[in-house]
Amino acid sequence: MSSFREFVSIMKRYRRPETVIVVATVVAALTVCGIWLQRIESPVHDGVRLDDLLDSSMPVGFGEAPKAVEALGPKAFSYLLDVLANEPTPFQRQYGRLYTNIPTAIRKRLSPPKRIATRKLRAAALIRHAGTNAGSAVPTLLELVKNDGHWGVRHNALNSLGFLAPNTEFASAAIELAIAAARDSDPNVRQHGYGVLGHFTNHANVVVPELLYGLRDQQTRESCLYALR
Repeated sequence: MSSFREFVSIMKRYRRPETVIVVATVVAALTVCGIWLQRIESPVHDGVRLDDLLDSSMPVGFGEAPKAVEALGPKAFSYLLDVLANEPTPFQRQYGRLYTNIPTAIRKRLSPPKRIATRKLRAAALIRHAGTNAGSAVPTLLELVKNDGHWGVRHNALNSLGFLAPNTEFASAAIELAIAAARDSDPNVRQHGYGVLGHFTNHANVVVPELLYGLRDQQTRESCLYALR
């Protein structure tokens, strides 16, 4: 929005004066609250904000994002964990509802709501690159695999567990989730579940029988063979 006056001028085409004041006040309040309630400032690497990589519909150079996370280390970890644990925030929910219920002319002058599922699935994929701090994200990743409503978030969270959960107190819980994925009705989910099981070599007594069973399924055989190497 270029200015409050311009915003009110446009609103008058669609609403009564008292409604203009209410909506304008709400938008202003939400904007201020959004800034005030911002939890952690997005870290920047080589002039690119990590937040922009999570938000962009077609992120330029997203393949370089793991290197950026590695370079940023603890800063990236704190930011990504905050995204995974706390989004959508109350502000993001309220702003999303307001955004969809205002005239198109007004929406064009406002920033669109955050694409929460996209942000979280990217954060879940990237957090394992955040160095030694990344292991403390395991409890959050476990909860995402169990409860997140977006398949991509669950998929990437389970994949990161394969790298972060072995040799931790959460290994057994992560294995259970991978086994559950390996028994899913969707062959793509089964393939992924068996692939993740291959990371838990220190639990061979549990993992190997599951992988041998998966060899019977032509759709998951290759994933199981690779995991058994």
